[in-house]
Amino acid sequence: MFQTYGNSTTAMIVTATSKCLRMIKDDLQIPSVLPASMSSKFRLGTTLANACQEVGYRGEIGYQTFLYSNEADIRKLFMFLVENLPKESSESASEPLGSSVMLHRRISAELSKRLTRP
Repeated sequence: MFQTYGNSTTAMIVTATSKCLRMIKDDLQIPSVLPASMSSKFRLGTTLANACQEVGYRGEIGYQTFLYSNEADIRKLFMFLVENLPKESSESASEPLGSSVMLHRRISAELSKRLTRP
C-alpha cells in the first residue's frame, strides 16, 4: 500500500494528517508541508504525534510514525482520524461541497477500498 522510501509518500502522509487534525480541531496550527531539513522534519513529526494524542489517539505514535511509517501504523492512525472528522449535518448536505468535505470523502473512499484488500 504505502511505499515509505521516498519523501513523496512521507509528504502525503504529513499533509493528510495535518489537514485531518485541523478539521477535527480548528485551533491547531500545524504546517501541512514537509520541510526540507531533517531537524525540521523531526519537529513536525513530533508536533503531529502530540496533536494526534491531544485529539484522543491512544496508539503508539511519535515522529517515526510519519518519517519512517509502516502500513499498519498509518492505517490505524487514518482510521482514527477519519472516524473523528466532523460529521456532515443535514443542513449542509444541500450546500456546495467544500475542499474539506471532498478531502474527507476521498480519504474515506480510499481507506474503504484498501481495507477490503487482504
